[in-house]
Amino acid sequence: MAFDKTFVTRINITPDDLSQLGIAEELPELEKWEAAFKIFETDEDEISKFLKRYKSIGIDSVDKKLVVAELFCGKGNSLVALERLGFKNLIGVDLSERLLSNYSGIAKTYVGDCLNLDMLNNASIDIVIIQGGVHHLDNLETSLPILFNGISKILNKNGKFVLIEPWLTPFLQFVHFISGFRFIRMINSTICAFAIMVFFEKKTYKQWLNNSKNIYLALQSFFIVKSTKKEHGKIFITLSTKS
Repeated sequence: MAFDKTFVTRINITPDDLSQLGIAEELPELEKWEAAFKIFETDEDEISKFLKRYKSIGIDSVDKKLVVAELFCGKGNSLVALERLGFKNLIGVDLSERLLSNYSGIAKTYVGDCLNLDMLNNASIDIVIIQGGVHHLDNLETSLPILFNGISKILNKNGKFVLIEPWLTPFLQFVHFISGFRFIRMINSTICAFAIMVFFEKKTYKQWLNNSKNIYLALQSFFIVKSTKKEHGKIFITLSTKS
């Protein structure tokens, strides 16, 4: 077996891990993932994280009248953060009606597949944001061009695309490595929750982490890369539309 530089294959969850966090073993995998996420990070913790991210990449300093769309927005905590920063024209898109039902705010939300953005008009968006959604896609080779092409169409000529996703930094490799030890998961509920999430998204997550070159090539086919920053286990890429 080839060496797994991501160390994701080390993470194998047991019934004891689920029991430790009070997650019912009979739940569907998606609901187990969501239950682990609630333990990993509270809503307010997540909103605070998003606020810090937006300030670190300068989103807080742009014109608050701009139309901002977040794709793969989940339960909308990022939209809450944007609203707290003063943005008034917000849009959220997610495939899960159940997750979107948790959101209450000023954003106009759509239940829909982010690979089909027909619900949004061409050249109608100033800023598109994705945080942690793309690495869930099944087939990157076919999905990335569809996704990025759709985003390029809905952005106006001066539009920006901000992509924030997991990235295989040494920090993330270390976290994956220690998450593979049951005794560490036993003494740290946050690590246990993280390990459960990784376990139930292992296929797509590992695919994403192993395809950095192809991801860059797909992005550059549709956008101009303006800035890139890697921090801990994330990459922050700001892109602009091609004229």
